Amino acid sequence: MRVVRSEKDRKWDSIREGIAKMRNARKNNDWPLIQDEFVNVNQLIVKSKMLIIQNGIPPFYIKMLVELEDHVQTTLRDKDAIKKMKPAVNKALNLMKLQVRKHNENYKDEIADCRSNPEKYQEAEVKEKDIDDDDDDDDDDDADEKEEDDGEDGRSGLPPSMRGLLGSEQSHHQVRGTFL
Repeated sequence: MRVVRSEKDRKWDSIREGIAKMRNARKNNDWPLIQDEFVNVNQLIVKSKMLIIQNGIPPFYIKMLVELEDHVQTTLRDKDAIKKMKPAVNKALNLMKLQVRKHNENYKDEIADCRSNPEKYQEAEVKEKDIDDDDDDDDDDDADEKEEDDGEDGRSGLPPSMRGLLGSEQSHHQVRGTFL
């Protein structure tokens, strides 16, 4: 039987699957797998940029960034464990340290909010699952309110890295017209 799901649900579920794989790899300190899944999840976030404009950054993604940053710092403090790591795992850990530090610069406000209000990000994940199970069409009203709050270009709620990926619609149409 085929289940019809919205684009948002499909994309958010694929991001959640990547985050779940990262959490499992963290339990085993499998840094090469963590690094691969981190790259995959970030690519999914970039591909979901239109959904992020409409709905904001998913709170479970911000929570994952906080957890990953904390896990990297905790692992780096254990010098004995680092010495026992295989060279490939150690290299992946060091790359993750650099990638997480650079990547989290774009989300520093959201990460600070998550650290100050962790229950907000845990509840948002549960609430989102409850909302997705409902068959109400309340999403349209929420999207209209969100667009009004975003400002004139609709991108003020995005981190700087996402704002740079999105060009204005006028330039998009101009570019599109030149190729056709």
